[in-house]
Amino acid sequence: MDRLKDKVALFIGGGSSVGSVALKHYLEEGAKVVLVDVDEKYFERTKELRDAYGPDRVVTFVGACTVREDMDRATKFTADTYGRIDILINFAGFHGSGHAEDIAKEQWELAMNVTCTGAYRSIMAVLPYMKEAKRGHIV
Repeated sequence: MDRLKDKVALFIGGGSSVGSVALKHYLEEGAKVVLVDVDEKYFERTKELRDAYGPDRVVTFVGACTVREDMDRATKFTADTYGRIDILINFAGFHGSGHAEDIAKEQWELAMNVTCTGAYRSIMAVLPYMKEAKRGHIV
């Protein structure tokens, strides 16, 4: 169960429910993980795992995928903390509720900004680190 031993993963939207499930598996496989989310409150669901594995294996960073500078700071923090970035996974997402014909333009734009453009921002932030290392995986 060491398929990811010493690999460094950056989880954007890492406080999400999907992110917390992935975190469990990545830690079990030996990875080191930085969880990034827009508010500290989203990390609560990962507290038990963070406490069990400790800061040498999992840490948090507050930042928004809607802000390019936050993604730049998150990637720098990850590289400074663990020495590199091997894997980027974007779990960040936003969706509205209700019927399609009732979705407000602002709600649609926010969903696209988080889900699509947020992924783009995180990829653009991590690419220099992966190119320099001549390796990396973006999921």
